[in-house]
Amino acid sequence: MKIYGVQSCEIDAYWPVIEPFVSRPIEKTGIDESFGSEYVLEKLREAKMQCWLIHKDTQIDAAVITKIDTLPRRKILTVVFAGAVDGEVESWVDVVDHLKKFAKSIECSIVRITGRKGWEKVLKPKAVRIEFDLEV
Repeated sequence: MKIYGVQSCEIDAYWPVIEPFVSRPIEKTGIDESFGSEYVLEKLREAKMQCWLIHKDTQIDAAVITKIDTLPRRKILTVVFAGAVDGEVESWVDVVDHLKKFAKSIECSIVRITGRKGWEKVLKPKAVRIEFDLEV
């Protein structure tokens, strides 16, 4: 497995490959319609989000979108979206280790992953804590 961090100046060239990996989690989570793939594209272009492509050979197996949150006392690297080719989730979970190294290199103290309940089963060996929102 190889992980490639897409630079903001490369986003437009890679977007046709990235977009399906972003759209699917947006649709599955039912996030507010104002937070669509166009919003993610804009933030990637502005380098306010980061994109990581995961592949074994020449085919992209997954894409992960992250963002860096700077709080008063610490920085957090948050995985905003992760999408994979069906059946490929377990094969690229090691991306978490790569993200931890990246987070440490930019002085983040936490890597936060938000997602659907099914991720708990996949990431349990990585000491995952599931968070969820309650609709009011």
